[in-house]
Amino acid sequence: MAIIVYPTTGFNSYVSQADADTIAQGYLTYGNWDALDQATQERYLMQAFRTISSLEGFEGPVAPNDVGCLPKAQTEVALNDIFYGLSLSTTASQLVKKEKAGPVEMEYFDSGQAPFSASTIPQDAVACLKTFGWKGFTDFTGLSTLRHHR
Repeated sequence: MAIIVYPTTGFNSYVSQADADTIAQGYLTYGNWDALDQATQERYLMQAFRTISSLEGFEGPVAPNDVGCLPKAQTEVALNDIFYGLSLSTTASQLVKKEKAGPVEMEYFDSGQAPFSASTIPQDAVACLKTFGWKGFTDFTGLSTLRHHR
């Protein structure tokens, strides 16, 4: 699946790979990001988008509203994910799973680990995400449920 940047119809990211690369250069973990090929970077960005979209209370912008700080926050979540190996691990034990409920379909990586920890959302992204309605809870309604029921 290709990355589609907001506000294009069917978007799955608030930031392009090129813009995320520019943002990532300002972080100590940039080397982890830079070591990945473009396709893998895009996968991490799409996973970060899914994570952000699943936050309880989060309401993303409605086109053509300004995304504000979301490109930076999404990049920070992706960098955090890469550093801690929270979703896109290449270990043989991980399988891509799909769940569908009505018109909503979610793809995720089943790692056999416990539900997401608080470190899924880095501190740098918290203030931004709260401006879009996130209450600051990290139970990840939907994602944690999917991870429990394998």
